[in-house]
Amino acid sequence: MLDADLCPAAASGLCGARRYAVGSVALRAGRVDAAKLAFRQACDFEPGWCARAAKEQAVPWTPAERDRLERRARP
Repeated sequence: MLDADLCPAAASGLCGARRYAVGSVALRAGRVDAAKLAFRQACDFEPGWCARAAKEQAVPWTPAERDRLERRARP
């Protein structure tokens, strides 16, 4: 249900939170690729989610993916 609606551009902070929640649910369900995608989308909406996604220990980020998230998290 969290994944049902597209987010309006005006609500980017809320959209980032929603995408991060989708990623968390996917991760708990064992859908790692879907979780990675949702975490990256959260990062696209709001850079603050990038640092949090990079710290997700259960996600097998490649070094390049982790670097990308960490770069985008910097102000």
